[in-house]
Amino acid sequence: MELINPLFLFSFILFMTPTSHSICVARLHNSTTASPPPPPRKTTPTVSSAPSTSSETTSFHATPGNPQVDVHGDGLFSRSTIPVNPRLKRLCFQTDYPSLCLSSLSPFLAGKSFSITSALAAAIKAASQHAKQAAATAAKLAASREANEDDKEAIGTCKDSYEDALDNLQQAAEAVPSQDIGTVNSMLSAVVTDSENCGDATEGTEAGTKLSKYDDKLRKLASNGLAIASLIN
Repeated sequence: MELINPLFLFSFILFMTPTSHSICVARLHNSTTASPPPPPRKTTPTVSSAPSTSSETTSFHATPGNPQVDVHGDGLFSRSTIPVNPRLKRLCFQTDYPSLCLSSLSPFLAGKSFSITSALAAAIKAASQHAKQAAATAAKLAASREANEDDKEAIGTCKDSYEDALDNLQQAAEAVPSQDIGTVNSMLSAVVTDSENCGDATEGTEAGTKLSKYDDKLRKLASNGLAIASLIN
């Protein structure tokens, strides 16, 4: 019996099993090829739902929507954070001095119902408060040792004018509830004259320099009161 060549048998077996060969090659390929890294996960930024901590207060700039507080340096009607009624803003921009109107009326109207009549009453109160302060300042200047006789006489005229203004403002205030606008106009016009009398008496004096700002503000407050009174039908 003729023996089969072993080399021929091994070649025959290898030729007849291609599947095993493919598997070996595939495994060899997979082991040498690195798989790509997974894509990075996208993160969605979180938005804080906490409310804003900014306070809603009135900023004062000279525009109809945001007037500027008028401060003359005498400590009266200083800058504050009192919320301003939008209706008061509109009203004050119908006066000659809207910023002074806002700064002087707001403290008297805070937390109260608004009307043109209440605004007029507040304007008279503001003018009265200022006239009292002006009269007190005049009395202090008159008592000063630095004042000479001429200054004291001029200051005395101013003090009398401020006291007259207070009387006129009291009569104006009493006429507001009945809406006696004729009396209100007469009394406020007299206040304007009172402030001018003081200015004339102290013109060119040291006392005039110190009291002029009071005269100027009193005149403007009375003028604003007249403008508000004209809006009452």
